[in-house]
Amino acid sequence: MLVSTAFAVNPEEKSEIENLKRRIANLEGQQAQQHAAEIGQISEFLTLYVFFEVEASYTKPDGGDEESDLTLATAEQSLRSNP
Repeated sequence: MLVSTAFAVNPEEKSEIENLKRRIANLEGQQAQQHAAEIGQISEFLTLYVFFEVEASYTKPDGGDEESDLTLATAEQSLRSNP
């Protein structure tokens, strides 16, 4: 069996890679917890309502080219304080 040296990992390098993976996962977890806490604090006081209305059309006339269109007809947002 032939093993490529490009993919061979020394035990020291492997532990360093594993350490980096753990550190990255830890940082990502901290960031997710912080983001969730921020969202929770805002949602206790405010509610955001969003409304989108989209219009779509498609035509294929005899002997002509197909045409399609997608248009944002209405976009509304409302921010209300919670009682």
